[in-house]
Amino acid sequence: MRPTPDVTLVSPYPRSGTEIETGVAAYARCLSQALAGTGAKVTVVAPGKGVDHDGPVRVERCFSPGPLGAFRAVDAALGTGAPLVHVQHEAFLYGGPDSVPAFLLALGRLRRARRGPVVTMHQVVAPATIDRAFTDLHRVRLPAPVARVSLAALQESIARLASRVIVHEEAFNRVIPRSVVMPLGTGGSRPPDRPAWDRAEALRAACGAGTGELLVLCFGFVAPYKGLEVALEAARIAGPDVRFAVAGAEHPRLAGQGYLDELKRRYGDVATFAGYVPESDVSGWFAAADAVLLAYPQAFSSSGVLALAVEHGVAALLSLAVAEVAGLPADLSVPLDAPGMADRLRRLSQDRVQLSNLAERTRRLGEGRSWPQVAQRHLNLYEEVIDAQSAARRPLG
Repeated sequence: MRPTPDVTLVSPYPRSGTEIETGVAAYARCLSQALAGTGAKVTVVAPGKGVDHDGPVRVERCFSPGPLGAFRAVDAALGTGAPLVHVQHEAFLYGGPDSVPAFLLALGRLRRARRGPVVTMHQVVAPATIDRAFTDLHRVRLPAPVARVSLAALQESIARLASRVIVHEEAFNRVIPRSVVMPLGTGGSRPPDRPAWDRAEALRAACGAGTGELLVLCFGFVAPYKGLEVALEAARIAGPDVRFAVAGAEHPRLAGQGYLDELKRRYGDVATFAGYVPESDVSGWFAAADAVLLAYPQAFSSSGVLALAVEHGVAALLSLAVAEVAGLPADLSVPLDAPGMADRLRRLSQDRVQLSNLAERTRRLGEGRSWPQVAQRHLNLYEEVIDAQSAARRPLG
């Protein structure tokens, strides 16, 4: 039996007891812990300073996002001696636009050193969809044609330089040909424990949701691309039988722009804004909610919030864009006009059988997607890449 290969991840990684600044950091922790659970020796090279351990995972914090951040991260990754380096990528994860050249040079260096790389692209955008509406929605300060060409070039360069590219949805495989589709993992279906139920009761009360009202949860970073304005307008129209909670901090990229403050000013009378949710409260919020709403008008990444809804068995209500990317039936979707969304939510509040059926269908989405299963698929891919690299080193004849 072959030994489990060592692997180094390059990614943001959460610090215990601090706010998670990106969904990629939470993903990296789940994946690295699951890989370590198979017996792999896992090191994560992350931004910051110092070395610490998260259980069996060694975390080397040794670079800062910026023009040379990715290059310094790769220096450290090569120094771990692992035969394969797995890089996590999201737009500007390693800094602003001036970090892109170093990121691509760093991938080339890993390729020449035959350490992979494997790259997970957490965001994939079909270039044809980038128009003025897209740049306005995402607060991109470039003309749409420039953004379209730039992003297309970046995605094509990553695909060319990486030994293998991982995406999370089949829809993204059509944008990045020859990529490998691996879904986000889940923790498996887990009924809330007693502390979670106790916390859930307090959270429902704080939101003004009694046993008869439908509590709809919008969870995660607060940002314009999540369709919150439409959702909150629907909350205003739906009336007292539907309660809304927005649980999450403002997206770090929007710091100082006042977006969350404006939402509170406009919709504070129809929704509870809970702010940052510590990890200890996550299960409580999902136990409290009757439904989780993902109203994104466009989908360019797999949803960690959907994975949490699956894990906790809470009915997921999706925009058609999210449903299509995830390959889910259209009847799980909700209209993206406020009156239509409000009508769907009112009907759900009055039909608990339909709500229960939606929750069961959401729970079943997790079949075959537990973190141990996802980790094993990663290990199989790592071994393929390592074997190919070893074959390239062997002399002919």
